[in-house]
Amino acid sequence: MQLTISDVDDIQISEILYDGFVVRSIKIINKSNVSFEVRCFADDRNSLDFKYKPMRDERENTSC
Repeated sequence: MQLTISDVDDIQISEILYDGFVVRSIKIINKSNVSFEVRCFADDRNSLDFKYKPMRDERENTSC
């Protein structure tokens, strides 16, 4: 599934520990102050590892 959000103003990553599980969330807020949130639940904190991919430069492949 893909969600496209335009005019992104802020991205927040948070983590909450509870007894027996952890919640990690990514909150995206656009310039109209509309927010979108993805929550991930797991039994173990180490199983929620966010990996950042390196930036790809696609400027030469864009046609105007």
